[in-house]
Amino acid sequence: MISIVANDCATLEISPHPIDRQKEPWTWLADKKLAFRVMCGIDGKINGFYIARHIKNNTHLHSFYIDKGCRNNRLGSFLLFEHWNDAIRNNSGVQTLTLHVYEKNTSAIKFYLKYGYEKIMQKIDLVYQDDGFGSWASNCKRKGSWPLDKGVSLYGIHLKDLDLRRMRRGKYEK
Repeated sequence: MISIVANDCATLEISPHPIDRQKEPWTWLADKKLAFRVMCGIDGKINGFYIARHIKNNTHLHSFYIDKGCRNNRLGSFLLFEHWNDAIRNNSGVQTLTLHVYEKNTSAIKFYLKYGYEKIMQKIDLVYQDDGFGSWASNCKRKGSWPLDKGVSLYGIHLKDLDLRRMRRGKYEK
C-alpha cells in the first residue's frame, strides 16, 4: 500500500521507465504487509520516504530517506513517527521495530540512537528468541540473509520502550 503523507502537491509526476513489475521492489507494492510512505513538498518534489514490512511481532524499516536539502528540520522525526504509528496501527502484536544500517553511515546511526534504537548483537541464538527480534532474525535466516553482511548492523527498539505521548507531541529524543 502506497500512501502520501504531508502532501502539499496536487499530483506526483513520475516519469515512465521500462520496469519489470515481476521483480523487487515492484512485487512489494502488492504486498499487504508492506508500508510505503512518501512525503512531498509544495513543489511536488519527494522530500522523504520509507519502506517497511510487517511480520509477526516486528516491523522492519527497509529504507528510510530524507532529501539532503530537507534534513535537520524535523522531517526525519516526522517520518520516523509515522513509521512507528503505522506499525502500531497495522501490525497487531508488534513488539519490536528493527532496521539495518551500514556501520559507515554514522549520521544515520546517530539519528536512530537519538530515538532510542539500540544495536542488536547478531548472535546465532537470536533466531530462537521468542520476540520480535527473534522473528526478524528467523525471517532473515529463511531468506539466507543471516547473519547480516559484514559492515551491516541490526538496530532495534522494543515498542514498550517508546514514550508515545512524547512522540505525539513531537518532542521525542532520548
